[in-house]
Amino acid sequence: MKKVILGFLTLLALQLSVLANPIKIVFDVHSGNDANFQFIMNNLHNLTKSVNHDPKKLQIVLVFYGPGIKYMLNDLSNTPFAKDKNLENNLMDYQMMLQSYKDEGIVHYHVCHKSLNAFHVSPKDVVSFARVVPAGILDIATLEEKGYAYIRP
Repeated sequence: MKKVILGFLTLLALQLSVLANPIKIVFDVHSGNDANFQFIMNNLHNLTKSVNHDPKKLQIVLVFYGPGIKYMLNDLSNTPFAKDKNLENNLMDYQMMLQSYKDEGIVHYHVCHKSLNAFHVSPKDVVSFARVVPAGILDIATLEEKGYAYIRP
């Protein structure tokens, strides 16, 4: 009987420790497609709302690389994305939403340095609330090794 109770208590302790750790998700933002990006934004809204905006329950990283870097730029002029009028009209709104998720402590942003170089964009042109990482795909793989679930919408 003692073994059964001890086993039950061990299982309960294990479940509680799992619940104490946040769910970790990494989103792949490689597309310059606004519909894909809006889909990711909707996911962020739903996910953060589902945990009552509690960073102890959920940690999300968005890794921007390829044309996806355009969403994390302060200014589109003098970039290959300068002619994207739809993005120009919505960029400030996107970034205000992204900043609010960052301020909650749930969502973090990584921008690929190699992609910045490929599009001839300086790391100085990246929004201040994002972190530039050496390589986006390598960053995703590293986060997966740390237990993040990989989502590629």
